[in-house]
Amino acid sequence: MGLNPNSDTGSQTRNQSGKVTSITTATVTSAPPHSTGDDVPHAIEASPDFTDQSYPVEVMVPQKGDVTIPDEGDDILVGARPDERLVMLGSRYTLEDSIPEYKPGERRIGHPITDSHIELQTDGTVHIENDTGTTVELQPDGSVVIDGGTNTPITDIQTQTDAEGHVTDVSVTRSSSVYLP
Repeated sequence: MGLNPNSDTGSQTRNQSGKVTSITTATVTSAPPHSTGDDVPHAIEASPDFTDQSYPVEVMVPQKGDVTIPDEGDDILVGARPDERLVMLGSRYTLEDSIPEYKPGERRIGHPITDSHIELQTDGTVHIENDTGTTVELQPDGSVVIDGGTNTPITDIQTQTDAEGHVTDVSVTRSSSVYLP
């Protein structure tokens, strides 16, 4: 297979128990959609850098519920299990990729083929931005800010009063670009 820990040319190290492990870089050659009944939760095809042949590679997830399938042509890090099944350990930035800005302590979850992302900021703010630049912020005080405050869900509130000054009617106008159930 090319990643056999006993006879391959990939990088080899021994873990604490003395077992040989292998890790190498590879290029994704196919990222088919997952279907019920597949023998692994998510799998891709990848070609290790030292061969032109592609192999099935199980995609490891950092947490149950997460799914990040790389795009064809992405550079990934591949490891071999003791039974020689290949697993994707993570993606790698290339010289052509723009690396997103971040601050220490923040977590940024980006979409691999667009500029859409979610940022968990150190002050507790959850910042969501789509590919067109539209933003939604869930702030620690409970407020929601859309497009930096330039796009609000409510654009106008009108009240009507009776002769004694009691409010008898409230008319709320919502923005057509913000859905309110």
